[in-house]
Amino acid sequence: YGLKDSELQEELKHETQEVEKGRVVEANLLRKIESQGAEIMDYELQSSGFEKEKKVFTTKLESLENDVD
Repeated sequence: YGLKDSELQEELKHETQEVEKGRVVEANLLRKIESQGAEIMDYELQSSGFEKEKKVFTTKLESLENDVD
C-alpha cells in the first residue's frame, strides 16, 4: 500500500499494455481459426468432388467390363 501515484500509474499502464497484447493475440488466433475452417471446407468440397468422379469412373469401368463379357 506504500505505492505512490506515479508507481500506480506505471503499474496500470503496464497492465493495460498486457491486456492489449492479449487482445491482439486473441484476434490473430481467431483469424487463424477462421482461415483454417475455410481451408477445411475447401478440402471437404474437393474430396466430395473426387468421390463423385470416382463413382462416375467406377460406373464407366463396370459398364466397359460388362461390354467385354
